[in-house]
Amino acid sequence: MTDFWLISVPLDKTSLTSVEKLKRNLAKTNLASCCRFSIPELKVGILDSLLSVSDDLSKLDTLTER
Repeated sequence: MTDFWLISVPLDKTSLTSVEKLKRNLAKTNLASCCRFSIPELKVGILDSLLSVSDDLSKLDTLTER
């Protein structure tokens, strides 16, 4: 069985040197690979709107059952 670990490191000016050190250490040991992938910014307010719609649906559901 193969184990996979995903480690996420945020990139900013202070952590960039840490990421480079991690890449060098991984390259020396040859035990893992390091790839960069982008995660899109989350839209603010989507969860709030989903929760309000869910509340509205539950209210409408009780009204239709009567």
